[in-house]
Amino acid sequence: MTLAPRKPLPVRAASAVAVAVAQLARTALFVGRRRAVTGDAQVVVSLTSHGVRLRTVFLAIESIVGGTVRPRRLILWVDNEADRARALRSRPLRRLVARGLELRVGEPIGPHGKWWSFVQSETSHDLPLVTADDDVRYGRDWLRPLVEAHEAAPDVIHCHRAHRIALTSDSRPAPYMSWPPCQSKEPSHGSFLTGVSGVIYPPAFLDALRRDGDGFRQCAPHADDVWLTARAIANGVRVAQLADAPRLWYPIVGGQRSALSRANGMDGGNDDQIAATLSPDLLDVVRHDVVRHDANRLDLRG
Repeated sequence: MTLAPRKPLPVRAASAVAVAVAQLARTALFVGRRRAVTGDAQVVVSLTSHGVRLRTVFLAIESIVGGTVRPRRLILWVDNEADRARALRSRPLRRLVARGLELRVGEPIGPHGKWWSFVQSETSHDLPLVTADDDVRYGRDWLRPLVEAHEAAPDVIHCHRAHRIALTSDSRPAPYMSWPPCQSKEPSHGSFLTGVSGVIYPPAFLDALRRDGDGFRQCAPHADDVWLTARAIANGVRVAQLADAPRLWYPIVGGQRSALSRANGMDGGNDDQIAATLSPDLLDVVRHDVVRHDANRLDLRG
């Protein structure tokens, strides 16, 4: 997950988040006993969790299940059998499993677990994959627009939130923290997906990720967004934000960013991983697409 710093929530907003979280907890205890986790939306939703977050991940899952559409499969990946046993000691997670949640053991590879584990589990893919984070409360209209966007343009990666890749005059990446938010719905190689708000990946791209292998371990071990954006550029798949403005959902616990997010963003970790992952030939593709995009916008204004 690669986030810019979040400002503390205003008191009123923090109170609203607390109320919403309490409602999700009540749903898990009462209404959720009868509601199936899965539904008719032809997608797989995948997320990963570990450690203390296993205590609250059910809230993120309940927010997904409470949406206007539900996925055909919903998978929670944990790092090992000990974490799986720990998860099953949680009453809300046991109930979610009874309602159709797949609780599976994947590889302990941090933010890459939510996509790599699924990609490796299928020899070929016929459903798109939607990734989610375990510390976010998603709204009721979270999944439907992702599904509808994929149905309308199935060769594009769609997301709720993206940045624009900023390049220096010599076509090198500018510091990550200077990249502006995306302000366009146009598919582009200049758009950098951010997984925290939700991303839908086409089946053909999932097959390509499987073929491309695990180079992320060396060049971007802590930045799934960096690797996935780079692989999209390499495979000719553009990224499109769903709306002209990015959307960021409320965190579940207190609005605090993770240590990984701080290291990737404020402490410059993303810059090192971007430099190791976005090769000159990929940056050349980005530059050409950004120039084309800007020219199109000028033509429209003219």
